[in-house]
Amino acid sequence: MSLLSLRDPDDIRAAIEIGVREAFAHCSPDILKSFAAAVGGEIPPPDQLLKLSPAAERGAFDLLKRQERDPHLRVRRPVAMQMIGVGQSKLFELEDAGLIDSVMSGGARLIVVDSVYRLLIRDVVLSRCCM
Repeated sequence: MSLLSLRDPDDIRAAIEIGVREAFAHCSPDILKSFAAAVGGEIPPPDQLLKLSPAAERGAFDLLKRQERDPHLRVRRPVAMQMIGVGQSKLFELEDAGLIDSVMSGGARLIVVDSVYRLLIRDVVLSRCCM
């Protein structure tokens, strides 16, 4: 099912829920602690809804829709830097911290686009806080 075709608010909310949970799935304890604070103190189990602010929901859904339309699987570092809005040093820090994934292809280091979107979703949820 395409996110772009969703019209039912419950289906949209479920898509946001899945996307946000996936974005935080393999994070460090520090990031999970920030996420828990952003969603009301503790992360609810998967069968309960996250308490996201309307702004965080909109931001996450917009990024999920953009990810769905993005044809790229991997990009070179300059493109990833533009997508994230950071410089080369910060990109290296994000790679070293395991916040974005990269792979070698031939002699080029490529950034995995899905990991860029996961980072952006984490950022939008953490910066837009809870209700």
